[in-house]
Amino acid sequence: MDCKTTSQRLSAYLDGELPQAGAAAVEEHLRECPHCAADLAGLRALSHALEGLEGAAVPSGFAARVRRAAGAERASCRPVVLFGTPRTLNRVLMRVAAGLVAVAGLWVGMSVGGSAFAGREQTSPDAAEVAEQSEFDLQVESLSAAPPGSIAEAYLAFANYEDGGGQEQ
Repeated sequence: MDCKTTSQRLSAYLDGELPQAGAAAVEEHLRECPHCAADLAGLRALSHALEGLEGAAVPSGFAARVRRAAGAERASCRPVVLFGTPRTLNRVLMRVAAGLVAVAGLWVGMSVGGSAFAGREQTSPDAAEVAEQSEFDLQVESLSAAPPGSIAEAYLAFANYEDGGGQEQ
């Protein structure tokens, strides 16, 4: 047994409240540990000093007054009911959870959907411009909706650099 466990059990040991096995373990530790033995001696001295004191006189009717006061306090207390029945609480919690899921879904949708088209304008080319473009330009036009950071976007940047001398057309 260690000192912490022994010090927690010293009062019960002194009062004879420990079972035989527990008392034997405390006694064994006390034989080996002078610190815990000194703590037990201090508790014994305190116990003897307290035994010599007279108890305080309790006024007559004290117990009856305490019971009446406790009964009156208990009668004035009402339980706090926030949502009524547990079923009502479940309904409120389900509505709050559904609202949070909807808000989270909107937030995720906006952040994922918004980042796919961020920084690009959606314009459709005129029919005359499409007719004038070469086969290469038609291939490049089909890649113009590429998401940022994709291989298609890198290809477009390279094609624009090669054709326009480093400038976009």
